[in-house]
Amino acid sequence: MTDQPPSSPAPPVDRDTVAAYCAFWQGLSRDTLGTVDRFMAPDVRFRDPFNDVRGLDRVKALFAHLYAMLAEVGIEVEDVALSGRTAYLKWRFIYRLKSGQRFDIEGMSEVRFGPDGKATAHLDHWDAASQFWERIPVIGFLLRQGKKRLRV
Repeated sequence: MTDQPPSSPAPPVDRDTVAAYCAFWQGLSRDTLGTVDRFMAPDVRFRDPFNDVRGLDRVKALFAHLYAMLAEVGIEVEDVALSGRTAYLKWRFIYRLKSGQRFDIEGMSEVRFGPDGKATAHLDHWDAASQFWERIPVIGFLLRQGKKRLRV
């Protein structure tokens, strides 16, 4: 048995760190993608309904692919809540297909920060069924029919 005092929990993430993180996402573009390492830890985990990757290189590759597929991408952070070392971000992801068609997705991100202020996990939560799959003609029709059958 040691005489060392119990370790104290890490202090909560500060609002300035979270504000800088939100500003980074809102300003993210093909040109700023290389600065992700200023805001995310080397072994960061990024998860959304379609992807679950770990590491800065994989995160950068994921977004580079997104920028290659879409004509326009924008993120608007609408609200933030803090709890300890975790921030919860309410956001709107706005994108335009190369055909010109515009869409938006509403969601939340659970972002966990390490003691150095960099994100160690960025976990996106949004309804892929209603905000993505239902917009695809055949799949959307089938999903809407299924939802009708489940309604009370």
